[in-house]
Amino acid sequence: MEAGFRTLLEGFSKIYDCSTEGRALMSIDLATFAANVSRQNLAGHINQECLTPITVSPKFGMEYVDMYIKVFYFPQEDVIEWIRDHISEYHLTHLLTLVSFGAHNHMPQTHMQHLVRRRQIIKEFQVQAA
Repeated sequence: MEAGFRTLLEGFSKIYDCSTEGRALMSIDLATFAANVSRQNLAGHINQECLTPITVSPKFGMEYVDMYIKVFYFPQEDVIEWIRDHISEYHLTHLLTLVSFGAHNHMPQTHMQHLVRRRQIIKEFQVQAA
């Protein structure tokens, strides 16, 4: 299930030019996917005896992808603040899509370079801590 949510996020992040209606349709697609992979729905298709508990990490569930879609609607300043707060939770390419191709968010090159460098520092710190 997590792989499905991650795949949706990956696909959504590859769409660079999208209308507000298109982003709304992404939310509908996400909700439809989440409803169809729910435990209750899967239980109807799988023998109850072999059904193991299904859990999705909150980090990679519907809320994770839904938040990403919603950030496209934020004003530029809020996008930058959101990225600073969530920089270690999303892949760098996903974050760059948010700042580069949001409907009205066109970040100056220097801000993007700063975010890329910050992400590299965080990754280096995580490797050293491990």
